[in-house]
Formats: sequence, C-alpha cells, structure tokens
Amino acid sequence: MDRELAGIALTDDAMRAIETAAIAVERAAGQAELASAHIELVAIADVEVHLDGDPVAIEAGGTWAASVSSPTDIELPGLLRARVVPGTPASDSQAKLEAAQEVLAAALAKARVADVAAARLLDERRRELIASREKLNATSEALVGDDIVDELRTRLAELRDGEPAEPGLWDTGAGDPAAARAEPRRRGGRTQAGHGGLRDASQGRRSRGEAAGRGRHAPTSPARNWPPLRPN
Repeated sequence: MDRELAGIALTDDAMRAIETAAIAVERAAGQAELASAHIELVAIADVEVHLDGDPVAIEAGGTWAASVSSPTDIELPGLLRARVVPGTPASDSQAKLEAAQEVLAAALAKARVADVAAARLLDERRRELIASREKLNATSEALVGDDIVDELRTRLAELRDGEPAEPGLWDTGAGDPAAARAEPRRRGGRTQAGHGGLRDASQGRRSRGEAAGRGRHAPTSPARNWPPLRPN
C-alpha cells in the first residue's frame, strides 16, 4: 500500500491544478469556437479537396464543415485555391486556447498522467489507498490502546529505574526458565518443611508437658513402718 502510494506523483495540489487548467481549456475552447470562422463545403459530385495541404474526400451530396480560428487554405487541385482568414477576435481566442492547453499539458506532465481522465482515475485510486491506510492505522491504534511509542518508552525507562541496585536480587535462575518456574515450588517445599518442624516441636513440648503433669498428680507409695531404734 505504502509502496504504491509512493509511486504516485499526483497530489491534492496537482489534481487541483489539473482541474483548474482543464476548466480554463474548456472555456477558451468555447470562446474560440464562437469567434472562429465557420466553413461549410457541399460536394455536387465526388471531389477531393486539400485543407491546409491535407486531402479530404467528399462524396456527391456530402457536406464538410469546420470552424477555423487561424488562416486556413482550401484548395481544389488544379482548379481553385481559397484562403479563409478569421478576424482579430478569433485569433486572440485561439491564442488564449493554446496558452491554456500548454498550462494543462504542464500540469499533466508534473503528475505523470496522460490526460485529465487518467488523472481523475489515478486520484480516485490514491484516495482509496489513503483511506485504507488511515483505517489500518486506526485499527492498530485501537489495538494498542492509548499508548503511543513515547509513552511506552517512558514506562520502560521507569521500570528500569525501579530495578534493585544489588545485582542478581531479582535473578532467580537467570537465563533458565525451568529454574525460574521451579523456584516457587522449592520455596513452597521449604516452607512446608519448616511448618512441619514447628508442628513436631510443638507436639513434643505438649507431650513432655502432659508427661510432667501426670508425674505431679500420680499417687505416692505408702510409707513403710520401720521399728523404732533401741538404745544399746
């Protein structure tokens, strides 16, 4: 899409210039037509005439007509030669028409198109490509959200600034995804082992306490009656 757009020399300004020049040509052509001399030839028999040196065949009963804004020679070979010379307004109108045509030709050449019709087709294609590109960009922005490249870079910088100064503090099995996944399990195992040791110690203390309690409350053996000592 971008490559095709890059190959199109036609721009909005160039298209406006072409349309403006085309309108000027149409107006100049209309004025030249009104001011031109009109020639009409009617052939009584089949005949061939030369108009400014170009042969034109006219069949019997046929008609040839044209408008000329500049001196034109009409020749019937071997019989007749006539020259039609339009008045000053016609010559001026023709000069304006030729100037307008030159402006249009320059605008078409700048846009690298053959004529006005080709320019309009190319401009339509260009607008379609621009619309498609804008739609694609809008879709991409919608998928990314409101984050733009600068904001993403700023967030990345903030994350880097928040890293601990002590090397390796956040490195758990750096470079080893399996070790990183196993680390929480090892921590969990050590925690469970520690909890188990605490439970065993607590149960031991409780057992010793119960044994000591039973010793304090156990009945004592009756005292023996020893015979009194007799003096010697």
